[in-house]
Amino acid sequence: MAGVPAQVQPGGLLSAATEVAAHLERSATPPATAMPITTPASPVDAAAGSAAAGIQTKMSALSAQLAEKGPELQAKTTVSTATLQAQDAQNQATITALNTAPKVSSLGGGSGVQAAGFGTGGAPPLRPPPLPKFPLDLAAIQRLAPGQPGTYGYMELVPGSGVWVPDPSVNQLHPGTVGPTAKSPLDLGSIMRLDPGALGPPGYMELVPHSGVWVPDPGSPGFVPQPPKFPLDLGSVTRLAPGALGPPGYMELVPHSGVWVPDPRAPH
Repeated sequence: MAGVPAQVQPGGLLSAATEVAAHLERSATPPATAMPITTPASPVDAAAGSAAAGIQTKMSALSAQLAEKGPELQAKTTVSTATLQAQDAQNQATITALNTAPKVSSLGGGSGVQAAGFGTGGAPPLRPPPLPKFPLDLAAIQRLAPGQPGTYGYMELVPGSGVWVPDPSVNQLHPGTVGPTAKSPLDLGSIMRLDPGALGPPGYMELVPHSGVWVPDPGSPGFVPQPPKFPLDLGSVTRLAPGALGPPGYMELVPHSGVWVPDPRAPH
């Protein structure tokens, strides 16, 4: 039956060892007339007597060796039996603990502990990080001619670029206008930087014209929104004079623009 250990039977082991030892003891006693040695009356008898004497000498030596094996076997059997009995007791305790432990449920119903066998290695799937308060939605970017006024509730990402993004400050007058409802939030870790004028990878768009900064294009075929690991919060954008040194843990979003955002490579 599963969960029931097979216990060692010490009586059977010790009885078998005693029987074997008795056989060894009887074998260790050579017969008194194993091979009679006759008085040499002829060369043939002398040769036979010499051979018989040699055989009896070897039998005596073997008997002496066998005489030690019986007690030795019994002693070793006794020690081994005690060791096996101790191991039996330990196994019994382990099985009892397993039988009384809470049952694991793989369906999540009823009582007990629910199994966490999700994904590789049985670890639960990682939850995507929550969106920031004001995420930059790539699908909400508006591109206008440089110098053209933007839509109400928007701000120009880089002065003079014609690239406009939702302005989180409008929430002060119209709460909820800009919030964590972005369909395609920008992941700072997905930004690709190339030489200005270089052709970007498929499925990407240049964030600011001629900047060499490329981001995923939500309008490209096959675009699938992914939970961002390092989402950009528009409320964290810092604007400084072009050429000024940015704050620690920040990176300049567009070279020489003075627009700084958190650097995903910085320690977090």
